[in-house]
Amino acid sequence: MNEVIAKLQCDASLGGESYRVQLVRSGEDAPRYCLKTKVWTVSARDAEKSETGLQPETVEQWLQQLSHATAPVTPTAMQGCDGAIHRLSFYNGLNETHFQWWQQAPEPYRVLVNFGNSLLEAAGLDDRLAVQDDVHAL
Repeated sequence: MNEVIAKLQCDASLGGESYRVQLVRSGEDAPRYCLKTKVWTVSARDAEKSETGLQPETVEQWLQQLSHATAPVTPTAMQGCDGAIHRLSFYNGLNETHFQWWQQAPEPYRVLVNFGNSLLEAAGLDDRLAVQDDVHAL
């Protein structure tokens, strides 16, 4: 049985590139992991799809880093009209947790940004998530 355990989605505005990366687990006794990726633009009718296998040790390390993470559940206000909305969701049976932010994530979401960037790198996508403080330091 395939089970989505995490999903990162970027919805870009004004014709930018959008994507969805799903971390999928299969198998009970010896779990296997893969990334299912879909990339599209508003103007393109067809989306590029790919699947990438992952080493279980790598995924377990990512998940271990998240198991002790803390992040506020009440978001700070952000508004904009040109950019991207990022959503990072986690699934475990019937339980789900969702985080969403506009453009750059607030500092307390750094551990989520790091996890999302690990997914993007493993999927072979060029985009990277950023934290607000890192952007202002440039």
